[in-house]
Amino acid sequence: MTSKPLAAAGAQIAVLAVLGGGIAGCSDTEQPPPPAADSTASAPVDGGTADGDPGGSEAGDPGATVPASLPYTEERDGQRFTVESSGTSAPENSQLWEVEAGLDVVYVQVRVENVDAEPWEFSLAQFYLFDGAGGEHATTFYNLEVGEVPEARTLAVGDSVEGYVPFEVPAGSTGLRLHYIVDLRVGVEITVPLN
Repeated sequence: MTSKPLAAAGAQIAVLAVLGGGIAGCSDTEQPPPPAADSTASAPVDGGTADGDPGGSEAGDPGATVPASLPYTEERDGQRFTVESSGTSAPENSQLWEVEAGLDVVYVQVRVENVDAEPWEFSLAQFYLFDGAGGEHATTFYNLEVGEVPEARTLAVGDSVEGYVPFEVPAGSTGLRLHYIVDLRVGVEITVPLN
């Protein structure tokens, strides 16, 4: 991404630096807990059935490589996370944001709800996209032609936020997996294979 206003680029770098340090510190000191007993997945993939018939891995499995059926919803630790759709789009204001040659802007349309968790500060820093070649991609912070990014704000019980989370990835990337970090302090996350 090439941003003409230096302040916006500086803000993005600062957010990524803070996030990177926080996640690295958590993952080095403790393993993420196993999924909670009340964790639910809305749609199994790879031929499995909703009644638990083993037919493949669930979309929320970090090792899953079969794309999830969208929309996909999972609830964990009092948060309900839904992926409505994914695709490609251009930045809303191409005079302000320029995408480098050889990159595509992939978006994931999401909805995050606080069902019964303590209030927390929702932000785009909770999202990462991994590709089949091992690349890790943080979010970009610009709105897209398809819609706006979710607003960073405090989510109290009953609150929700939705929008389009953008990532710049090498053109034609496959094996894309969205990671939503439910709790930045301990590394609890939901993984959804996209393609």
